[in-house]
Amino acid sequence: MIGKDRSSAPGGTKYRTNAAIRSAGAFTGREYIGVCANQPFFGSSDWYVGATNCNSGILSAVKNYTVGFNFKDRASVQAVFQQDPNQIAALVLEPMRFEHPTPVFIDTIQSECRRYRPLLIFDEMVTEFKFHAQGASKMSGAAANLYCWEKSLANGQSVAAVTGRRDVMNRASNGHTKKRVFFASSTHGAEIPQLAAMMKVLDRIKADPGMFERNRSNGALLRTNLDDCISEYGLADHVRLVADNCHFVVELSRCGDLGTTWQRLSFCRS
Repeated sequence: MIGKDRSSAPGGTKYRTNAAIRSAGAFTGREYIGVCANQPFFGSSDWYVGATNCNSGILSAVKNYTVGFNFKDRASVQAVFQQDPNQIAALVLEPMRFEHPTPVFIDTIQSECRRYRPLLIFDEMVTEFKFHAQGASKMSGAAANLYCWEKSLANGQSVAAVTGRRDVMNRASNGHTKKRVFFASSTHGAEIPQLAAMMKVLDRIKADPGMFERNRSNGALLRTNLDDCISEYGLADHVRLVADNCHFVVELSRCGDLGTTWQRLSFCRS
């Protein structure tokens, strides 16, 4: 795992981004968060949901503290810092998912963070251990200050982790005189099966570094067979395989009066 100058493993998956956000706010002394608005999901906490279209019931004061930018859009990243550049505590995004970031976008993210000094947080919940042992961050060529890990970390078991800079994460410890960061509840922290699963996954990755290339090869074979089926049944206008061989998805387009929801159900049943 990348960024493991210091690490912590909150017991429940919902804690990962919250812990990173609080750590960034405490370390920088700032209150605003920049979040990638056209990436799907960064948890169910008010700081994020308040910036979405499903923000009914979220306090207005909370909504105002989250600012959106778009993936691969350097102008939107720069716009985050135009109003009050010294109040942004962190930028939060996935390093990649179904699209690779452009070099210009990565350069903009890193240069703006160097210039205005917010923390950069990469959420690897979906991408971890699909592209590389050190996550999709390694493939993008970018380096963050904090990294959030989850699903693949324990092969689907409920474990999450945050890794990153020691000086940032130490704010959750007792080794200083400032106010501590509440990092995570320990209610589920002693669930041994989940921690054992995490340790087994990490041991497996360490013992078999070639698994990622095999995943790409196996994915390419599966993709070829699926493409053949799509062509055979004349579905090329309605079914498309998108993204990398190690992490591709099925994209469905509307077919006549049949909505995409029913298409998905039919596709899954087949």
